[in-house]
Amino acid sequence: MNAQPKPAGGRADAASWLLAAVGAAVAPTRREWGEAMRAELDSIDEPGERRRFARSCVKVIVSDWTTLRSVLGSLLVLAAVVVGLVLAGTVRYLPLRLEGVVLVLLLASVSVVARRTRSRAWLPPFGPVADAPAGRVLRAGGYATIGVLMLFMLADLRFAQRQQHPTPPDAISALAFGIAALLLVGVAVTVALATSQRSPFDATGLAVVGLLSAGAGLVWYVVILLQSYVDTGLLAVAALLVAALVGVAAMTLTAWSGAPSATSLLAGLCAAVFASLLIFTAPQATYALFPGSVPDPSPGSYWPQLDPAGHQEQDRVEASDPYVGLVLVGGVLTLVACGLLGAMTRRPVGGPDRPELEPASQ
Repeated sequence: MNAQPKPAGGRADAASWLLAAVGAAVAPTRREWGEAMRAELDSIDEPGERRRFARSCVKVIVSDWTTLRSVLGSLLVLAAVVVGLVLAGTVRYLPLRLEGVVLVLLLASVSVVARRTRSRAWLPPFGPVADAPAGRVLRAGGYATIGVLMLFMLADLRFAQRQQHPTPPDAISALAFGIAALLLVGVAVTVALATSQRSPFDATGLAVVGLLSAGAGLVWYVVILLQSYVDTGLLAVAALLVAALVGVAAMTLTAWSGAPSATSLLAGLCAAVFASLLIFTAPQATYALFPGSVPDPSPGSYWPQLDPAGHQEQDRVEASDPYVGLVLVGGVLTLVACGLLGAMTRRPVGGPDRPELEPASQ
C-alpha cells in the first residue's frame, strides 16, 4: 500500500510538536542536529513509530549537558522576565511603569539576540557565546548580576510607593530611572559582545577580564561589609580608583600575553565596566536584603521626624550616594566599550555558507 503524501513542512501531530519544542530548546551548536531529526521524522509515516522516534530524541537531549545548560539559562531568563514584568506592573506612576516594562523587554531582547547562531544573528557583532569556558562563565555571571540589579531597581520602586509617607514620583525620578535603565542595557550589550564567538578576545583575554572584575567586586564587597561607618567622600574616590586599577591591570596583563594594543585597551575598558557593575550591585543588594547591614554614613545624627525604619531607609539612601559617580563613569566607559567591540568584531569569512570566523588576534 502506497504511503499517503504528507503536506509540506511535515505532519502536525504530537510527535512533530514535541520534536519542534526539543529543536527550539537545544543549544545553538546543536541546531543542525535538531533540524536533521525533524527532517527524519517527516520521513516516518506510522504514528507509533513517530512517537517512539520523538521520545528517543528527547532522551538524547536530556543526556546532553550543553543543551541542558542552554535550557536552564533560558528558564532563568524567562523567570527574571516574568518577575520583572510583574514588579513593573505594580508601579502606579505611569512613566516609571512604562520604563520598567521597557527595561525588562530590552534586557530580554539582548539575551535572545546574543543566543542566535552566527548565520542568523540580527546584528553582525552578536553571536552565540564563545567556546572558551571563561566566556561562558563571564556571560553567565554578567547576566546574573544584571538580572539581580534589574529586579532590585524595580522592587525599590514598589517599596518606595508602599512607605507610610511616600515621596510622590515626578519627572525627575522618571528621568533618573530611565538613565539607570539605559546604562544597564548598555552593560548587557557589552557583556554579550565581549563574550561572543565574534569577540576580539581570546580565551586568555576573557579569563583576565573575568577574574580581575570578579576579584575586585569580591574584595570590595568584603571590605564594605566589615565597615560599620563609611566616609561617603572617601568611598566615592576609592570606588573610582579600584575600577581604574582593575582596568589598568587588565590592559597590562592582556598586552603581556601578546594581544594587540587595541585589544588590550578594550580589555581594560571591559574590566573597568564589569568591576564597576559588581562594586555597585553587591552592596546595594545586601542593603536591600539585610537592612541591618547598612552602615551609618552620619553617626550621631538624628532626624526627629523619622521613626527607626525611616532612619534605616535614610542610611541606605546615603550609603548609596558614593556610587553615583562610579555609575556615571561606568556608563561612559560602557558606551566606548560597545563602540570598540562593534568595530573590532571578527567577521565571518567566505560568506553565509561558510560561517567560520577570522582567527582571533594574538
